[in-house]
Amino acid sequence: MITYRLADVSVALIVIALLLWAGHGVRANVHFLRNLFLPVSVIAGTLGLLLGPQVFGPLLTRLTPWPGGPIPGASYAVWSSLPGLLISVVFAALFLGKPLPGMREVWRSSGPQLFLGYAISLGQYTSGLLLAMLVLTPFFGTDPLAGVLLEIAMTGGHGTAAGLGDTFEALGFAEGRDLALALATVGLVGAFFLERCSSTSPCAVHRTHCQLRCRSCWTSPASRPPALTVRQAARLAQ
Repeated sequence: MITYRLADVSVALIVIALLLWAGHGVRANVHFLRNLFLPVSVIAGTLGLLLGPQVFGPLLTRLTPWPGGPIPGASYAVWSSLPGLLISVVFAALFLGKPLPGMREVWRSSGPQLFLGYAISLGQYTSGLLLAMLVLTPFFGTDPLAGVLLEIAMTGGHGTAAGLGDTFEALGFAEGRDLALALATVGLVGAFFLERCSSTSPCAVHRTHCQLRCRSCWTSPASRPPALTVRQAARLAQ
């Protein structure tokens, strides 16, 4: 079991807080990022990457007492251990304060979602494994386990990718954790871009316009809003 000094853990948490604070400030002042509804954590992680040893960190070594840049090297080691612990906290707190329904109600409300989730997961496993077997492994020498990264990153997300780090290492595919985290980030950011593009398309604007003018949405004639122009509907869609 890896142990860390209390000072290193404290500094690592302080650096995370500062990065999140800076990310919130960036999103609040950059109109493009604010309209994308991009999570502050993604912006903070990007700032941490830029300040790290892989990008601009070596250029800032003269301004900091650490050799890798403004972020201490011990903080990276602490951060790498946090996801496996915090993902347990996330799942443990899912049903706090929620009444547990009966099995019939659970099946009625979650059964369709369960089958949809399995269909998506199996489809991603199939696509990823076929891509690995037919292209990545024979032509690029990629580890066949790369075929499972698509499902782990897209359906599981960052928490699942980080939590499976030890499993990847045990199977001799230690880089799978970093690849899965990168794919999860690409999927997250890509989803926001696609949502933004679809919400500003002519079809989405027309649909919003029709929904706002739908008479069944309003209980009385006095509460109905005036007819909106396409430009006004586009502004509301934004």
